[in-house]
Amino acid sequence: MSDLTRRDFFKLAVAAGVTLAVSPQGGKALAEGTDTPTSVLWLSWDGADLRTVEAMLASGDLPNLAALHVVRLECGGCSVTKPGHVEAITGLDYWKTKVYTNVNFKEVPVKWSAFWKIKNAYPGNWCGCIFSKPEHTGDRPGRPWNPLRNWALSGGLNYYYNFSADESLSGGDATIEQTNARLAEALAQFSAPGLMYCHWAEPDATGHTDGMDSPAYRDRLRQLDDALGTAAAAVNPDLVVVYSDHGFNGPGEYGHGFAPEGFLAASVPLASGGVRRDVAYTLMKMLGLPAEGFTPILCGKDLRLPVP
Repeated sequence: MSDLTRRDFFKLAVAAGVTLAVSPQGGKALAEGTDTPTSVLWLSWDGADLRTVEAMLASGDLPNLAALHVVRLECGGCSVTKPGHVEAITGLDYWKTKVYTNVNFKEVPVKWSAFWKIKNAYPGNWCGCIFSKPEHTGDRPGRPWNPLRNWALSGGLNYYYNFSADESLSGGDATIEQTNARLAEALAQFSAPGLMYCHWAEPDATGHTDGMDSPAYRDRLRQLDDALGTAAAAVNPDLVVVYSDHGFNGPGEYGHGFAPEGFLAASVPLASGGVRRDVAYTLMKMLGLPAEGFTPILCGKDLRLPVP
């Protein structure tokens, strides 16, 4: 598919509401560790609470996510964005990364990120990522992802965009539409074998203004489900992984001081009740990498289940 064709397809699919089709056979070899995927979508829905997600799955409102295996992801401890995404992307606990809270944090060495590990193991593979919160997933000097930015823009990644570079946001978060536009740009360049990571600032941003489980919060989740289906249709991935970094304090609440109800979804069967550091660990295993052999040693565990 040409670059222009893929970009146009993404735009048309958004308008048409493409539904994700994941082959159950495609997950069998991956779950058993006998094969590795050649095209991967790794997506983050910031602040998506499992309770709302499960209710919407039951009512048929998230058809693309429903095509995946969805389980609870424990997002306790500090249930906020900075440490949440650092744990999920590095597979390391906060005591190692020193990213304790949204205000108490250090830069994360680039070699600790899953992106560096994957690109180092498969240098010929395409790899890209997008972050949509200038404040809490930003990459300015001193922020956790500044080393990632420097490596990525020096040629480490095939595509990199962080909305901290978008001065028009004035400190606000990127909208779903803005993030989708960057994802369309990235997918126009995508080629297998490859991995695309995309982080959306929603539904967290809407949860803070309208409350968890509000009509607006649910609408953002529907939009994210549409984006999932569209991206999958453009890439035709062997593997899809979607996670949330935390939930909210409860329905109608505007904050997430203690909000452990996150979720993890994938196109392979998963064990429920994993924690955020297990996301990167499990992905490493899915990609055939020796997750237990990295330095520092990853803190997580493999959440894949064998397929009967």
